[in-house]
Amino acid sequence: MAKAGRGADQYMLRLPDGLRDRIKAYAERRGTSINSEIVRVLERQWPEQWPINDRLSQLAEAVNVLAAGKSDPRIAQFINDFEKTVEGIISGRVTGVDIETRESVVGLWEEYQRKRGEDEAETYQSEYDEEEDRTMSLIGRPEKYAIPPAERKRLGNLSDEELEIYKLGYEAGLDRRHEPISDSNPFGNPLDKD
Repeated sequence: MAKAGRGADQYMLRLPDGLRDRIKAYAERRGTSINSEIVRVLERQWPEQWPINDRLSQLAEAVNVLAAGKSDPRIAQFINDFEKTVEGIISGRVTGVDIETRESVVGLWEEYQRKRGEDEAETYQSEYDEEEDRTMSLIGRPEKYAIPPAERKRLGNLSDEELEIYKLGYEAGLDRRHEPISDSNPFGNPLDKD
């Protein structure tokens, strides 16, 4: 309900006998003014209309907030129903929507999808380490490997068994940092096969 103030629209109102007294008694009981009670009842009977763009934007924002805690299956169901309804408006499955409104919904849906994609990317990026960030920038996925490709090339083509032995040795070396990891090949061959 909009707050009426001194600069608000004014209208002289004639009330039937006794109505002012009933409104006053009710307002006093609630701790408000006669004017506040009249405005509250009129607002309830003639509510402010919602522009579809504003309303759908608010709903999209609410869906994003709910999605953060969607471990509750009811929230996931609500989000699914909301998205299916909007998709139905766009596709024409939901009837009674004029073309102008449908086009407006399409624009809002595209904006919602763009923002959601940015939010997801931001969330994922904040979880990436340096190696994942680099891989993401190169191929669009945060893949990582036990032995980075550059190290694998340096080691040459190892069999799966040799690679497993290397990984075990490397991990053991990491566990005992006080012992330096040598640059020699644990398999007896020189590392540089260039």
